[in-house]
Amino acid sequence: MKEPYWGGSYQQLIDHFGYGNYFIKVFDLTSGQLIYSRGFGSLFQEWRLVPEAREEIRTYQLSVNIPFPLKPVKIEVYNRDSMNLWVLLNTFHLNPDTLASNQINYRFVNLRNSGKPSEKVDIVIIPDGYRKREKRKMLKDARNLSEWVLSYSPLKEHKNRFNIKLVIAFSEDSGCDDPNEDIFKNTVVHTHFNTLGSDRYLMTDSVWKLHDIASVVPYDQIIIMTNSSKYGGGAIYNYYATCTSGNPLSGFVVSHEFGHSFAGLADEYEGDSPYTLYFSLSAEPWEPNITTLVDFDAKWKNMIDKDIPIPTPVDKKYSGKLGVFEGAGYLQKGVYRPVMDCTMRSISPDNFCPVCRKAIIEMINFYSE
Repeated sequence: MKEPYWGGSYQQLIDHFGYGNYFIKVFDLTSGQLIYSRGFGSLFQEWRLVPEAREEIRTYQLSVNIPFPLKPVKIEVYNRDSMNLWVLLNTFHLNPDTLASNQINYRFVNLRNSGKPSEKVDIVIIPDGYRKREKRKMLKDARNLSEWVLSYSPLKEHKNRFNIKLVIAFSEDSGCDDPNEDIFKNTVVHTHFNTLGSDRYLMTDSVWKLHDIASVVPYDQIIIMTNSSKYGGGAIYNYYATCTSGNPLSGFVVSHEFGHSFAGLADEYEGDSPYTLYFSLSAEPWEPNITTLVDFDAKWKNMIDKDIPIPTPVDKKYSGKLGVFEGAGYLQKGVYRPVMDCTMRSISPDNFCPVCRKAIIEMINFYSE
């Protein structure tokens, strides 16, 4: 599908981070030159790790944006094996002359306009569960969310490198699905709690519709704003982030979830996960803020003071110190985090650790330089 806008950089076309559980490479078909690459994730990667996946077959929608090619291209899609190495999943050719244009038409509102989309991080907010009569509430909630997502360091120091737009998209019903409460709504992108059996995990399977709506503006990152007061949210790297708009902790949630979707940050807490084993202890995780010590040299080792032991005991004398503390990535043993506490570990507002801040700044630079 040909979208009307490209929100990404015209300069930073080759991904040097290597983040994500999937990776796409685009080659000029004639010369074989790599012209674009990007890492990303999918809800499918998480579905594979829940117990039900051993007995059930399920498919998930996926949409990956690339700059519109001027000539035919070859596209390679990779996924990670159990050792976190890239394995070629699929190869296909794409002729741009065969692509139809996206005909969806929605209005939008500028919430933050800092400059050219190609030189900024472009966030699009997609509302879910707002009826037409709730337009005023939608606009108020979106303005709040726009402030929340940039309220923590280092994002707040780089506000002028972000554009944020709200697409005006109404739903038939107010709210969203909450299967554990036997609540089901007809909404524009069908967000729902209890994703993969986790009550507070708020996601959507309607990825194609989501990208169709987002395509009316230039965008790098999607945030779904769900009209609910329940505590919850979710995010996957370069996929989308979600949060509810009416909970007292919604500001924290959107900042935490944006850390996942934008900078590839991992959860630094133990437990509270439906996955049987998300991180292999025999491989170094790709996420920048956790480690198994398999290849710690590639992580934050050079940021640690020489007198800090590795691993670092969870002792009050190391509180506020950068180290290697066991317990992260939903596991109590074998996976380590940079500090004792962080916005990616607990409800700890404006507390991204030095490793997380570094990862966020690097991603801001990538999209806006």
